[in-house]
Amino acid sequence: MKKQLFIIYILNLFLCPTLRASNCAPPSASIDLEINNVRAKLLNGGDMFWDIFGVGGSGYEIPKVTSGQKSIHSSYTSSLMIGGIDAANNLYTAGQTYRHRGLDFWPGALNAMGQIDSIDCDDWNEMFSITGKEINDSKNGLKISYKMSRWPSSHAPFYDANSDGIYDPSLGDYPVIDITQPNIVPGQMVYWIINDMGAPHTAYTGANPMGIEIQNIAYAFASSTSEAINNTTMYRYIYTNKSNNSYTEFRIGNYTDFELGGADDDYLGCDLSVGNNNRKRNLMYVYNSDNNDEDVNAWGYGIAPPAFGLTYLNPGKTSNNVSLEINSFILIYKGGFPGSTGFPRNSTEMYRYIKGLWADGLSIKYGSNGRNGIDSCMFMFPGTTDPNGRANWVETDISGDRRAVSAVSSVSLAPGERIVTDIAYVWARDTAGTNLTSLEKLKLSTDTVQSAYENFYSNYTTGISITSKEKISIYPNPSNDILYIDGINSIGKIRIYNNEGRLMKSIDHLKSNEIEISGLSPGIYYIHIKEKYSKFVKL
Repeated sequence: MKKQLFIIYILNLFLCPTLRASNCAPPSASIDLEINNVRAKLLNGGDMFWDIFGVGGSGYEIPKVTSGQKSIHSSYTSSLMIGGIDAANNLYTAGQTYRHRGLDFWPGALNAMGQIDSIDCDDWNEMFSITGKEINDSKNGLKISYKMSRWPSSHAPFYDANSDGIYDPSLGDYPVIDITQPNIVPGQMVYWIINDMGAPHTAYTGANPMGIEIQNIAYAFASSTSEAINNTTMYRYIYTNKSNNSYTEFRIGNYTDFELGGADDDYLGCDLSVGNNNRKRNLMYVYNSDNNDEDVNAWGYGIAPPAFGLTYLNPGKTSNNVSLEINSFILIYKGGFPGSTGFPRNSTEMYRYIKGLWADGLSIKYGSNGRNGIDSCMFMFPGTTDPNGRANWVETDISGDRRAVSAVSSVSLAPGERIVTDIAYVWARDTAGTNLTSLEKLKLSTDTVQSAYENFYSNYTTGISITSKEKISIYPNPSNDILYIDGINSIGKIRIYNNEGRLMKSIDHLKSNEIEISGLSPGIYYIHIKEKYSKFVKL
């Protein structure tokens, strides 16, 4: 079997053409994630929050308001940046910021050759939204909504009640964030797919297209018991290498244009400490430089303004169980010098920013404005949470409109491999305090959100119950070659998924209580039997 797989790989290597872009039309879909106290505009071009199409509202609106009320936003836009190097040291990138620069991402799933045509781009030029109520209504036999029936199950995850591989909500199937955690049903979730092969890159030119497909899942929970959860939105990105290139130094970055109400008086910072939940906060944030956020080019929050930030719930895990860490956080100065501290002008400068370097390739220097110090570092304005224990460093320069790039550590990414990352945007306001107490509240809210993620949002989910009438035991766990199953009379289909949710082994009819797992690589797996998931470790 190993020889057969090797031969197939070699054939693909010679038959697949060099990566080439198609001629897809620009992405034009948008939808609002608005189930809780946030109204976040989502787009399908590698960017989100800003209202490029002028269909009503813009940015990251919080608190969410009804028509005619004062609408205040905490971020203008957020977008993806990725890059990597091949064996010949060639640079590959794809990134997005503002579309007036051009586009590097288009709608749709790439085929097995790492390509997409304009017809498929058009077919995927939409976003799929579903609510927890619609899922519950379907599960309870009340109504199968139009959105439930149109869930793009060929790619999007769903709970497969009878394990037949076919999405059918009339049989108990429903959309999920993660097939290994079918109980997690948020108040609303949105799914869409993008790629960087739809047309020639025009946002950041000078490098090759990557052949990366990105599945996006945005979701949120409406909560009357947790202010932190009710003020938060979450995002899962699944990056799959559909090319024939093996990338080294593959990097994932996030560009955020923070505009906290009236945006001309903001400061940035990051918190890399361990929170009250014994987890690293991995928080990149914006806060008002004083205690009054005035109306400047946008509505301000006024006295005791909030703080807002991006936290990495899961910086990244590859399909072969390599975990990533937060790598860098760097400010891009609005009006900064081109080629040094200013906006990246090409793919090389963009890739440097997601490496944690300035656009000219120089390292960040600890202290002052990040250019004039002596010690090199990877994180700007960490306060007292610098990983190397250096002195307190916060912004003290003239405040203003702040943009930043955060990124995770580099990794090798072979053809077919993928990376899953999870982030959240968290907001907090201490109305009885100050701009600085709002910042401290943001850090505590981040702890709450991180803990909720770790516990699969068990206190906030809509309450889908997955039960089994039979108690199943699986042993030994961990195991090397054979798993045994007890406590079930008849076993039909069995599916084994890896820790990233990828199907690794399928058995239609198990004739005994033994499952052969010697062919699996060491790692954590989930086994699905009669609507029940169990976890085991392969040594």
